This record gives sequence, structure tokens and C-alpha cells, in this order.
Amino acid sequence: MLLFGTKPVTRKGAGFLFGIRGTKGVVSVSDGTNEILAALVMATPERKAAALRALRGEFEFAQKARVIETEAYLTLREIGRQLGISACSLWRYGVPGHEMGGRRRFRMSEVVAYLDSEEFKARAEELKEERREKVQGDGC
Repeated sequence: MLLFGTKPVTRKGAGFLFGIRGTKGVVSVSDGTNEILAALVMATPERKAAALRALRGEFEFAQKARVIETEAYLTLREIGRQLGISACSLWRYGVPGHEMGGRRRFRMSEVVAYLDSEEFKARAEELKEERREKVQGDGC
């Protein structure tokens, strides 16, 4: 028999309830399970409701601990459509990306941060200067 609180519980009482099977009709339960089951049975309804709220993440501390949704990895074409910039220009600007399965993928937040950075502004000026030189060289 299993000691559950102060009452012995046979296979009929706990085994069918919790899906636990022992040998020869005796319920065998792992180390801390007795204490957990006893606490569950003896807890007040308010404590049970508070535990359920915590498990569901309804407490303030539980919501702070939730994992932040991950940002999607997009292609240059998808980023370009959303920003109104051609994919070729984004490639030329050298926006930061990630190799995934042999393909480059980009996060919108990283691309926007790069486009707002001084590094991008310097790169854009270099590209403009190269274009001016190329156009001037063709006109002569």
C-alpha cells in the first residue's frame, strides 16, 4: 500500500486515478510524488486557484519570464517590398544577414538598424561617388 497523507491508498484508489501500476496490486510512486499529492489534496481552494493561475502564466512575474517571440527571417525581396527599396539596392548596401541552409536571410529589425547607422551612410556615399565617377568617365 501507498501512504497518501495519513491514509493508505491501494491500487484501486490511486492507480486508476493517476495511471500508476505497481506489482501485485501495490502502487509504486516516485520519490517526491507522495508529497506533491498530499499538498494537492490538503491545499485550500484559494491556494489551488493561485497555483493554476501561476501555471497558466496569469501572474505578473510569470508574464515577465515569458520568452519573447522570435523575429522572422526574411529574404531580401521581402525586406525590400516592406521598405520600398529594391532587393538589388539592399544587396549593394551590404545589409547584415544570416546564412541559413546555404541561403541568406535577414531580420527586419537588423536591416532597419543598419539603414539608420553611420556605417550605412558612409557606404551609401561611397556608392554614390562610384556612380558619379562611372557616369563622368562614360561622358568624355
